[in-house]
Amino acid sequence: MSLESLVLDSQGFSGWIDQDRDAMVAEVALRLPAPVAVLTSDVDGMVKLCGRRVRTIAL
Repeated sequence: MSLESLVLDSQGFSGWIDQDRDAMVAEVALRLPAPVAVLTSDVDGMVKLCGRRVRTIAL
C-alpha cells in the first residue's frame, strides 16, 4: 500500500477520486525536509492530510 493510500485511508478519504491529487501533493510535501508550504484552494483538506508538518496557504 502506498503512502498516498495510507494517508487517504487514515483521514476517511478512502475511494474519493477527487482527493487523489491532494493526497499525492500531501505525500510529496510530507517527504520533504521542513519547512514545507503548500498553496491550495482546500486548506481544510490539506490540514487533514498533512497536519501541522506542512504549512498550508490558501489561494
